[in-house]
Amino acid sequence: MLRRLVVFSTQTPPEEHTKFGRANVRIHAEIAKAARARDSERVHSLMKARMDEASEYVKRLDGRLDGRLILDSEMAPRPRPLS
Repeated sequence: MLRRLVVFSTQTPPEEHTKFGRANVRIHAEIAKAARARDSERVHSLMKARMDEASEYVKRLDGRLDGRLILDSEMAPRPRPLS
């Protein structure tokens, strides 16, 4: 979602983008592991840590929002599959 909403400065060194990508993969693997274990408290904790970490990366990468989140309530209802 961040990749679709945030535009990063072209002046940022590629190494910083690589660090961001690696951190993203690492934390999401941990979140998936906690979810598989049905550890909702750990999932919540990891997601909060991820959002805090992502926010710091966006600042360091000189990112800016180019769009907004889409709420479920704003999406058209999906047709139900025929049974």
